[in-house]
Amino acid sequence: MTNKDDILFLLGGHDLEMLTIRELLSDNGYAFKDNNLQWHNATLSQYKEEIANATAEGKTIYGVELDEDCSVPDNYYRIDHHNDMADKPSSLEQVASLLGLPLDRHQQLVAANDKAYIPGMKQIYATHEEVDAIRKDDRKAQGVSEEDEKIAEEAIKDKKQYGNLIVVNTKGSKFSPVTDRLYPFERLLICGDDEFCYYGKGATDIYKRFADKYANMLYHGGGYDGYVGLKAGTLEKDKVFEMTEQIKEMFPYSYHVFYFPFKWHRKGTEDKVFSKQIDLEEVEKAARQDGQWERVQYNPAASHEIDDQEQRELFGEMQYYFEFVHDVLYDKGETGGKHIILHYERKEPKEGKVTYEVQVKDKLYELKVDAINLNIYSTGVGILSIFLKNLREDQSDESSIRDINQYGRRIMVPHAGEFQPESRGILPKFISIKGLKDKERYTDTFSDNDLTKTWQPSTFITNLIEDLLTGVDATPMIDDRMLVNCWFGNDDISKRLKELDTEGLAKDDFWYKFLFVDEREYAYCQNQAMKISLIANSTYKRWQGYGSLYGVTRYSMMFLTNSQSYGLIGMHARTIYSRLFELVIIQRASVLRFAEEVTKVSNLSLKSEENKQLMKRIESLYKEYIRFVNQIYFTDVTAQDQGIELYDMLLKQFSLNDKVRDLDNEIGELYQYGTLTLEREQSNNAELLNGIAIIFLPATLLAGIFGMNGIIGGHILWDILAIAIVFVFIGWLARPRIKIEDIWKWMRKKERKK
Repeated sequence: MTNKDDILFLLGGHDLEMLTIRELLSDNGYAFKDNNLQWHNATLSQYKEEIANATAEGKTIYGVELDEDCSVPDNYYRIDHHNDMADKPSSLEQVASLLGLPLDRHQQLVAANDKAYIPGMKQIYATHEEVDAIRKDDRKAQGVSEEDEKIAEEAIKDKKQYGNLIVVNTKGSKFSPVTDRLYPFERLLICGDDEFCYYGKGATDIYKRFADKYANMLYHGGGYDGYVGLKAGTLEKDKVFEMTEQIKEMFPYSYHVFYFPFKWHRKGTEDKVFSKQIDLEEVEKAARQDGQWERVQYNPAASHEIDDQEQRELFGEMQYYFEFVHDVLYDKGETGGKHIILHYERKEPKEGKVTYEVQVKDKLYELKVDAINLNIYSTGVGILSIFLKNLREDQSDESSIRDINQYGRRIMVPHAGEFQPESRGILPKFISIKGLKDKERYTDTFSDNDLTKTWQPSTFITNLIEDLLTGVDATPMIDDRMLVNCWFGNDDISKRLKELDTEGLAKDDFWYKFLFVDEREYAYCQNQAMKISLIANSTYKRWQGYGSLYGVTRYSMMFLTNSQSYGLIGMHARTIYSRLFELVIIQRASVLRFAEEVTKVSNLSLKSEENKQLMKRIESLYKEYIRFVNQIYFTDVTAQDQGIELYDMLLKQFSLNDKVRDLDNEIGELYQYGTLTLEREQSNNAELLNGIAIIFLPATLLAGIFGMNGIIGGHILWDILAIAIVFVFIGWLARPRIKIEDIWKWMRKKERKK
């Protein structure tokens, strides 16, 4: 260790740790300077004069928790455990180690408190009295006044809950009175006028979300589940508000994606070849440019224009899937000379608050609309996707989650009726998307009692599509309800199901009803053996030991985890796995679209004018089908084990391999049918030509025998013509019995005799 006289310590913002360091230095005779700084002004430039003097004297300088806002001399060393040094021991421990001094019990508690707050003290078996004493002393060292304590108490009275995140808005500049009063907590966000600090689970994830743009304005520490905050006065208030809103939305109780698959064709092209009906280039030209939809294409050169979090998620998706799959997942313009997908996004969810409201009996469910997307594919199908966050605690129980999935995906009056709102059991009183322009167009009470209309989707569905597509007919496919992808985080249920086998899952009842989107009162399957079989075929158990269950059916893709898993599994559910589910939905809808066209073409009348175009329509259909097989329908889409297994489960649930095989046979048979029809027509034409040849052959022979020039020159033309007409008449009478081949044989025989 360097001589005491050759060392100078510069102290940072006051808290209990900094005062303890000062006491440690003082008790052991080490020189230090303390300018009574607070956290907001603890910078190296506050000690410019001291640094200059110490440098001139050849001393070694140690700065304790000081932001380096000026040039650093070669004899300067930093002591800290925040931000880029968050993996270091506490500053008190570093100073003690540097001086070769042991820490007593009180100093150990101070170090643990500063590094990891109350959980850190409990790790070294602090008593309740020790914790209270340390926290009280720390608040006093930070300069917390009685007025600050009162402000904290008032702020806590108005605290709000977002998922399992507690949010407190305070007018005070001291946050420790709030944290101490609310402990224990899992997630806490304290918001001031121009600053905030988040404490608890996933603090590092929040830091990463903002670090690319605001690293110099942030402070963080305490490990993965520690804290992260924005320094006061570094950003404008509206930007601070925007950041805190993003944090609130990072912790939903559940996440829901509804998919509406539909078929489409350009109006007026019903009798055209298939490629004309589903020409994406014409759809692109006809898409409205003045509305609330905007086309969003994948453009690596413009990646800097999108949100950092979105960019990371997009990278994760593209890294997950094979590159040859990207062309159908992302709108990259023309691929191989033609579009595969047109991707559009609704503007309003990006610009402000849009909610999805579902009225079920006496309860109104409200979810935040994250995004509304519309994909149009080159196979004549499309998907309208609605991404929803559930941020309300009063709709976070398991029955509410099932209600949202069951009633929120309804888009038609079911086959069971339920036209009257007061007597409905499986249909909501209404669904409404609030916050879109012309909001009255996006509410449906399902009160249209016109029984002549079947398979007519909700008005909010049709209006959303018609807002973009002009000159296009779009009708539902696959189901009379939207398909659903849902992540649900619930610690109690996750813990309860983690040890259950398939039979146990069937007996518990929750998993079946959640997976198969049943109502809250009872499961739709009341046979235990069948229930066990259905669960076995639909449940993915790879991560069950962690309390995570995944499941897929022909209309759902479901994820149950603990509440802390949204950052990873919940994010994957709405990104990577959502893409997987979309891909299979596209494939199934496309197969149905092709099958419909096969039926339509095969029913063309052989006597109608349509028959002339039969082979062209078959060839166009076959060409588009081959393109579908090569560019949309894949046997493998990823190298990741989990993705491979889930994709195989989805293909099995949708019976896609069998459906594609059947479609292949149908199109093959249609092609044979068209070929036989064409050959029959060609054969008929050949017979007609044979008949004509037989009729006129005698006259031809006569002309050959006498010679046309001789006839004309001998002035006997009219006599010869009369004879020729007689021969033609004889030929016409003989046509059923005389074959053209026999006549040619006779002519060759006569020629040989000559």
